[in-house]
Amino acid sequence: NRTRLTGPALFPIHGHLPHLALMDDIDFTLFPFYFNYKVNGIERVYTPWPFYSRLTENPHLREEGVFPLWCRQVNTKRLTDRRYAFWPFWTSAVYGGERNPGTSFLLFPFYGEVNRSNETQRMVLPPFFSHTVGCDGYRRLDAPWPFIQFEDSPRRHRRSLWPFVGWTDVDDGAIRRWYALWPIFGGETAV
Repeated sequence: NRTRLTGPALFPIHGHLPHLALMDDIDFTLFPFYFNYKVNGIERVYTPWPFYSRLTENPHLREEGVFPLWCRQVNTKRLTDRRYAFWPFWTSAVYGGERNPGTSFLLFPFYGEVNRSNETQRMVLPPFFSHTVGCDGYRRLDAPWPFIQFEDSPRRHRRSLWPFVGWTDVDDGAIRRWYALWPIFGGETAV
């Protein structure tokens, strides 16, 4: 346990501010050289802000990084390991557990992949070109988004050549939404 002063704060010299801006506590000394805040029981310490950060006093979550050069966050409760290097240009994650294990990475703005048990996705110049395949029969193609979109799943089929023409059928045509020369013509029919 730490003892904290709850008296007045003299920004940026030194101070403790309880319950400010959706945070539980804020502490600072010679800001930006030392900045500490707590949200929902997770405490983050920056020395100096925003460059070097680490989490404290959390048994399931470890994070340390030097923004924007690198960061690693390990969550032993959710079984995830997330990293970045030269953010936002390289990000990656490893997902463990039984629910949806796998990996993902993004080399922005060129290429990205998601390889998980419930879906695979390939992206080129994200978000403009992507292809997604899900384990339940879901398929989606954006080439390039938002102009050309094709999507198929057990409950929904969609074709869109925006802004010229597009339609979506839900539940084998029970509901059809359509447009032509968006936003001039459009409608919805239900059987």
